[in-house]
Amino acid sequence: MADAKGGKGDKGAKPGKSDKPAAKGAKPEAPSSLKEAKAKSRREGGAEVAAAGAVEAIFSLLTLEHQRIPPTINYDVPDPAIPFDVVPNKARDARVTAVMSNSFGFGGQNASLILTREPI
Repeated sequence: MADAKGGKGDKGAKPGKSDKPAAKGAKPEAPSSLKEAKAKSRREGGAEVAAAGAVEAIFSLLTLEHQRIPPTINYDVPDPAIPFDVVPNKARDARVTAVMSNSFGFGGQNASLILTREPI
């Protein structure tokens, strides 16, 4: 059914949900689930974007702490021309004494961290 302006009215609209921005000073509506929170985060910030380097650094520190190398997911067909020791699809326990975390950002905002364990 059309409204007075010729639009479709609010047919199918969810109560309490709006595409309009909140009024200045209004508290944003909290997401009701983890899935909704992730979707909202991506809409408003583009996934991790600026925090991606920090997330990678945290994973690097966890690798050092737990001595477990995280996997490269969806790695099913190895390329014989590339002689790297890739950890395919499943984490691997290993003695890890140092890790390197590279972050390459927009506009040349790049950083590399070398993290090591405390000598024993």
